[in-house]
Amino acid sequence: MMIRSWFTRAAIASALLVSPSLALAMTAEGAFAFIILNVEDGDKFAAPNDGGLASVTVTAKTPLTFEIAFASGDKPIYEITQTKPCVFDVAAKLGEGGNANIIFDMNKFVGLPVFSTEDNLIFSNECAIQVAQNGRCLGAKFKPGMLANGDFDRERMKRAIEFFKKEFCAGSPF
Repeated sequence: MMIRSWFTRAAIASALLVSPSLALAMTAEGAFAFIILNVEDGDKFAAPNDGGLASVTVTAKTPLTFEIAFASGDKPIYEITQTKPCVFDVAAKLGEGGNANIIFDMNKFVGLPVFSTEDNLIFSNECAIQVAQNGRCLGAKFKPGMLANGDFDRERMKRAIEFFKKEFCAGSPF
């Protein structure tokens, strides 16, 4: 991100002091976490399969690491690393449930459907999302907010996508 004026730098610095989750979203990894998983530091969301609220806590900024504490006591840990420009590895440490790594190639990221209420994120290539361990392709669509039961504010998501594409990774136009 290129900051062109003292005023802009001062405004951003002030915003970072006021909101730690805004500071996190100012990184490529933080914006990616919001778009793909719909999580931010301090979030709480209903976890119906768990019978209560789950809470999100960022435990490290590099790599971006957060824990989700469920009412059942489960605390999966997610690490997000940008391995190449616009390519992100999401490592999920699920305790006894095992581990998983998913690779997202955001160079192929298009966005949300424009003329549809479908809430899947769209990618331009069938194999933009892969299982890291075996390279198995997971397709070109992804439901954001999978950790928060798919609930998200579509307008806020659009703004986050615009910001991510402008500041970090232009993605694909179609």
